[in-house]
Amino acid sequence: MLTGTAALVLGFAYYVFARPPGSTVMPLPSPGHWWHVAAQWPVLDALPSLLHVFAFSLLTVAVIGWRRHVAWLVPGAWLLLDAVFEGLQAPPVRAWLDGLPLSGLTGTLPAGRGTFDPLDLAALFVGAALAGVAIARMESNHETGH
Repeated sequence: MLTGTAALVLGFAYYVFARPPGSTVMPLPSPGHWWHVAAQWPVLDALPSLLHVFAFSLLTVAVIGWRRHVAWLVPGAWLLLDAVFEGLQAPPVRAWLDGLPLSGLTGTLPAGRGTFDPLDLAALFVGAALAGVAIARMESNHETGH
């Protein structure tokens, strides 16, 4: 639970400190202009995607309780959910959604404000894999009593 919460806090801090003001779905305070540092390392922009899958996988297991079969099921479910939202940001999908009768609503969805990035998809897989490993370690600790 502590590791999942720490990952969420780290992801939130990234949004506050490393994203340009006004670039997030929710209005956040902007205590400084550190976002230019992150702009020099574009791969860091995928960090929130990695942390989201990782943190929510661990928190989900903490809430539902550890079970042997959840080691890959829970991270896989979060990976799928996040990948769908990332896919909704892809230009062809966005263009198709904009053609629907209720297209005015698509801009209000969280995925409607983002930008598709293949690095985010890669980060989702890494986050799910790291969560799976962490949950599997819970299994070994559970079995050995540590």
